[in-house]
Amino acid sequence: MAIQTLNIKDQATQAMKLSPAPFIPAMSFPISNETGLDIKVTIDGKNIRIQKQ
Repeated sequence: MAIQTLNIKDQATQAMKLSPAPFIPAMSFPISNETGLDIKVTIDGKNIRIQKQ
C-alpha cells in the first residue's frame, strides 16, 4: 500500500481516498480540521499520523 499525505488548512475539509483491503475499491472519506492549526495527515498502511505544519 502506498503512503498518502494530505495537507489540511485550519477549519477546512478535504477528501482522502482509502481502501480498507486490497480487494475492496477505494472510498473517499472527508477529513475535517478543527484544531486551530494547519495539519498534515499521513497514512502508511494501517498507521495514521497527524502532524502540525
